[in-house]
Amino acid sequence: MKKGHRNSWALENQLLKRKTKKKSHNRDSSAPQGFQVSKGWFHRFKIRFQLKSVSLRGEAASADKEAAAKYLEAFMKIIQEKGYRPEQVFNMDETGLFWKKMPSWTYLMKDEAKASRFKAQKDTVTLLMCRNAAGFILKPGLIYKAANPRALMNKNKALLPVFWMHNPKVWVTKVLTEYWFHQSFIPQVRQYLANLDINVKVLLIMDKAGGHPLDLYSKGVQLEFLPPTTTSLLQPMDQGIIRAFKALYTRNSLQHLVDAMDHDSKFTLKDYWRKFTMATCLSVIDRSLKDMKEETLNACWSNLWPDCVHNYTGFSPQEIQHSAINKADQLAKILGGEGFDDITEEEFGTPH
Repeated sequence: MKKGHRNSWALENQLLKRKTKKKSHNRDSSAPQGFQVSKGWFHRFKIRFQLKSVSLRGEAASADKEAAAKYLEAFMKIIQEKGYRPEQVFNMDETGLFWKKMPSWTYLMKDEAKASRFKAQKDTVTLLMCRNAAGFILKPGLIYKAANPRALMNKNKALLPVFWMHNPKVWVTKVLTEYWFHQSFIPQVRQYLANLDINVKVLLIMDKAGGHPLDLYSKGVQLEFLPPTTTSLLQPMDQGIIRAFKALYTRNSLQHLVDAMDHDSKFTLKDYWRKFTMATCLSVIDRSLKDMKEETLNACWSNLWPDCVHNYTGFSPQEIQHSAINKADQLAKILGGEGFDDITEEEFGTPH
């Protein structure tokens, strides 16, 4: 290539690069930058355009309807042969509870997230919840990470609204389940049936979770384990009871906060939340349990034992949950401020 042609080609190449760079710069400067929206905005957007999503995970996604149908036949055979009454048939299931949960994006959390040793959103307890087909709920077992938290020092644990247990990981273990069975379930059931003048002939239904011993024994008590792929279809506790309880817990937590704000002229959210101890949590649990109606607890047996369900209107677990969410939403609006004004249902209805 001659020298003149080579210089001409180089000049054209430089001009082309400049034009391309200029176009790219103009295009980038005109593009929207940093578009961000709040969770409340997105929630209202979904409602406006009627957008819905359904996510099936775990047991619900792998539920075996054929196995459930077979088990229903076996279950009804047990009921008929042994002559169990609704007062004698119990179901136990466990769930985790974020007992110190607030809207995750409130200014409180943003500020406190910088402080060491503050893990409110990760502070969890495990509840062992048990009730019978007649709608009677037992004092729940509660597993906490510490045996004697400071807030419960010098308190008689026998008088607590829960049966207190502890585990550093807050896990359900076979040892703790056996302890709960003999020291909490059996005494409560015997006292309950004695008050009704009913014989101690009990059927306890559980799933085959890793922390559930298969060899629990007590005179007059029969254990029945649900097939592993049917619990989401058959287990009464999985039919909305736990979700309803958690919605009630959130509602009552917010009510407790509003009451504290009304009675303290120097109220600050940060100070309040630091004083929200395990003792406060237990009082909210107790109130939430009392808000669970017998009719609601009876209704959740419709899949496993439909003949024992009374079909009261207005007391389904879904209706109780919906009512609690509506009330919690009203309380959040009273509190106002960042994180409360645009709070969504997802913040209230923690899934099981």
